[in-house]
Amino acid sequence: MRNGAIASLLVVAILAGAGAGYFVGVNSVTSVTSSIGQTTITTTSCTVSGPTNGVVIRVVEGGLYGPTTPIAGARVVGEADGYCNDALQTQTLSSTVTNSSGWASLLDEGFGVYNLNISYEVGNPQLTENYHISIPMQPLTTTYVVFNTTTGNVTTHYCEYNLHCYFGS
Repeated sequence: MRNGAIASLLVVAILAGAGAGYFVGVNSVTSVTSSIGQTTITTTSCTVSGPTNGVVIRVVEGGLYGPTTPIAGARVVGEADGYCNDALQTQTLSSTVTNSSGWASLLDEGFGVYNLNISYEVGNPQLTENYHISIPMQPLTTTYVVFNTTTGNVTTHYCEYNLHCYFGS
């Protein structure tokens, strides 16, 4: 009888430990609501499955019947939009300008979708070309994008852990 009671307690302890381990490993959600005067402040946090590094983008033109040409000086601005606990979270990204090779980095570690606006001046008199693209992000990656303004093609490569990355045109 004594060995049976010890065995039962051991089984209960193992099951309780397994259940506690499960709850410790689950993504946590914290919500705090407080009132100051008549203003209610709600703070909500959540855990995403893994951070992203952001986007490295190359802006080019041409390519229909010949080579592509990088666009230097294109301004890239945007925001990262993702959902956390069914609420839209928006993060404004740092603005940047493409270099002489057409590359620009937006390594803001946002999550969800990067909604980018690209603009640059062309011609004489100067006219502004404007484009909008949306780039879905993946956890633990740097996303490399080539955007061709002539064709509208967006080529996306996900570079996990920033290893074996794509740097082509």
